Amino acid sequence: MAEGRSAEGSNALAPGGRSISVDDGTPEFVARDLEELAELVDNGFLRPVIARRYPLDQIVEAHRYVEQDHKKGAVVITVAHDD
Repeated sequence: MAEGRSAEGSNALAPGGRSISVDDGTPEFVARDLEELAELVDNGFLRPVIARRYPLDQIVEAHRYVEQDHKKGAVVITVAHDD
């Protein structure tokens, strides 16, 4: 798992903050990476920052928001489940 400050995401970090990514440049990841991220969240060491949430039917608006380059966190697309 890659750690550090990237030039593209550094403006979203608090001073002294760290970014963690499962993207090491390869097109694949292993399940252990997601398990490790879940452990960090569960133990309070990692706090995901969500800028906005959009339902799937507003995906165009979500893309517009991301393209504005003003977001300070993740943009989440929610998908309804038919139970």
